Amino acid sequence: MLYLATLPDALFLQAVYSESLYLALALAAFALAEARRWPLAAVAAGLALLTRSSGIAVVAGVAVLAWPRPKALAWVGGAAVALFALFPLTLLVQAHNAWAFLHSQSEWDRRLSPAGPFGGIWDALTGLASTPKGSSPHHALAVDLESLAFLVCFSHSCLPCGSGLAGVRGVRNAFAPPPALVSCRIVPAPLAAPLRTRGLSRSSSSLASLGRHARAHALIISLSALLLGIALAEW
Repeated sequence: MLYLATLPDALFLQAVYSESLYLALALAAFALAEARRWPLAAVAAGLALLTRSSGIAVVAGVAVLAWPRPKALAWVGGAAVALFALFPLTLLVQAHNAWAFLHSQSEWDRRLSPAGPFGGIWDALTGLASTPKGSSPHHALAVDLESLAFLVCFSHSCLPCGSGLAGVRGVRNAFAPPPALVSCRIVPAPLAAPLRTRGLSRSSSSLASLGRHARAHALIISLSALLLGIALAEW
């Protein structure tokens, strides 16, 4: 929690963005799933999906916890689909286009690389990524390199996923694999659309395993607090 509060992009948790609501709903979904309160867990996961596209990873993680209970899985899948359906229905009424959200990314000059995160990294490093209005190419490259650094630093959070998911059926209290699944979904996403998406660094709260040593902990807190101050001033 200390790292989450002091990371440079913790500023988004107090800004008018959906990160704080997404975080609250994701934590609620996993906590309720651990308590086997499947209807409420399914609703929390579905609401998380409404806040950010990354919510689909929360739905998948809760589904892993629900496996192989048919009723629990039905709650997770049904609630997620029903709640997300409210979004296109609202757009249909307000904008007369239920699928407007699929085309709106062009307003931010975003485009996905056909090669996903690998293509995004290549575009960013070779200067092929387009530069948004009001930004310079140097700023674009700096932000892309920042995302690449976060990818290198925090990709270790995906490592438990492969080994953990294989043992879910044999482990009654399997809390670690689903959050690892969420990390595996979130980490590559920003680099698939270089520069315009900062979601990678916003979700980089997996420093706890690195901070078990006193010196590493002090270094993390010192650098995070300094960079958070700079990020707040820039923002």
